[in-house]
Amino acid sequence: MRIDNKYKMHQVADEYVVMIHGKNHGEMTKVIAFNETSLWLWNQLLDKDFTVEDVTDLLLSHFNIDAETANNDASQWVKTLNQHGIVE
Repeated sequence: MRIDNKYKMHQVADEYVVMIHGKNHGEMTKVIAFNETSLWLWNQLLDKDFTVEDVTDLLLSHFNIDAETANNDASQWVKTLNQHGIVE
């Protein structure tokens, strides 16, 4: 999978967000806020193909966490991106 290049990270005040515009006129725009770790992952993986395992490896290489925590966090991060259609 990879982050769909139609989605761009924006800084709004001191937060980083991705805006997902509704497909129809009646749908609202969604804003997904990213914490520092999510932003770091986004920047590491932008324009690259990746798997949950790749995300896990990045977390393990950058943070002092155990493999189970890294895998759970990576799975949740990818799941959230998938739920909002941010990855293709």
